[in-house]
Amino acid sequence: DKDGIAKYVEEFILNLPIKVEKMFIPMNYMTKENPAGTHWTLLEYDFSEGGWNFYNSLPSYKVKCKNQALIMAKACMPYLIQRYDKLKLSSEFVDIKRETLVYRDIFSKIVPEQDHHPECLIFVCYYMKLSMKCGFRQKWLKLGKKDAVAKANKKRVSLVLKMPIDPQNSWAIDANEDVWDACDEAVRKCS
Repeated sequence: DKDGIAKYVEEFILNLPIKVEKMFIPMNYMTKENPAGTHWTLLEYDFSEGGWNFYNSLPSYKVKCKNQALIMAKACMPYLIQRYDKLKLSSEFVDIKRETLVYRDIFSKIVPEQDHHPECLIFVCYYMKLSMKCGFRQKWLKLGKKDAVAKANKKRVSLVLKMPIDPQNSWAIDANEDVWDACDEAVRKCS
């Protein structure tokens, strides 16, 4: 139910540690015809900048997915404002937007496009990893579509390799970077 979801979002945001720099919300675009969803995108809130970023690897879904991301961002904003007020964060550090969000307030990141629908979630995982490493724009913008798709395919294999090697942290994007690197290297050797 809507109240249960709102309560969960409120508790999640208000209980985030002060050191958290980015909040990632993977989003599955759904329709009445396909309630299971058809495409994954990523909505990111950057606490240091007080702004929203949106990552979408499939341009044909651009407007539809961004509209859903705007709905999610609007649902989160009251709790983000409460968090800033509760923590008494100075406006010198961040000037949180307190007026109603509009479509242009969610910045769409320029990212390489995917080839096929099954790749979108792999792209989302990689966006999170690179965003946390602050190397997103430099690394991805240098890649062409063909290279980005090849990298996504290799990342899919790396994820599968990582699961049996480190099951506790298999989906932890930032955990055990050496395990990720070893899996990535194993994939490179097989290619």
